[in-house]
Amino acid sequence: MDLYAPQGAKGLPLVVFFHGKPLDKSAYGPAAEAIARQGAVVAVPNWGVSVSPAGLRAAGATTPKIAEAWRQQLDGGACAVDYAVTHAKDFGADPSRLVLAGNSAGANEASVVGLGEKAAFPGCLASATAWKAKGLMLWEGDWILADTGYGWDTFQGKLPRLMAVTTPWQMLDDAKGLPVVFGVTDTSRQSMRRCAATETFDWLVWRDPSGELRRTLTDLGAYQDGCIDTGEGGALMASAMNEKGLNATLLDFTDPGSSHMFLGERDLDLMAQRTVALASR
Repeated sequence: MDLYAPQGAKGLPLVVFFHGKPLDKSAYGPAAEAIARQGAVVAVPNWGVSVSPAGLRAAGATTPKIAEAWRQQLDGGACAVDYAVTHAKDFGADPSRLVLAGNSAGANEASVVGLGEKAAFPGCLASATAWKAKGLMLWEGDWILADTGYGWDTFQGKLPRLMAVTTPWQMLDDAKGLPVVFGVTDTSRQSMRRCAATETFDWLVWRDPSGELRRTLTDLGAYQDGCIDTGEGGALMASAMNEKGLNATLLDFTDPGSSHMFLGERDLDLMAQRTVALASR
């Protein structure tokens, strides 16, 4: 992992920031530096390997095997947090002021690591550690597996099994009161959309056989333009979290220079401020 810390850091919040795919930790220096400037120590680990569900399926892997491959990636992320917490005082951080953050696939990683059960990870350089995040900063995760680049649609009716591994829908009962911020860029609302998103459209039905998510999307007004965008996916997850007693909010990134994996200067500062504020609750 890469570490970013203000000079003379002592007792500062600890932020573990998970990068998005296919980028790696080196692309998130500006985000980590912005958070560090707000008075935090930031660890940016490389996590897992680049697993393409569609590629694994084409190679003959079954859905359970693919789910296990993703589970192993997530357990690697938990190992990274264990390591950062164990060594926090060595680089001027207070492990009791832990915040998990991430972008894109890294937002999914941060949410599942922060809310799910941890499993032992082979070769982890730190023992399993009892930690609990004070908050989550989740910048454009894929909460309903809508990203066509991963080939999720090829799994059709088996998608709920993969959602149980890669998203925190089933992990919300034991995290009451935890503050969660969903960051969404204006540019992604326009570019990361799936349209013809009616209740009978296959891509959403495959993910939501009970219809519960679709009913919530209707209540949120997501169908008014015939499309579901990344912001509406975030609003859907935030609604579910709030029903379970978490404190989830949406944060709009409006800088014209921001995109799905990069934030303009104004949004970088806003994201950093809100991330560090989570450690002070």
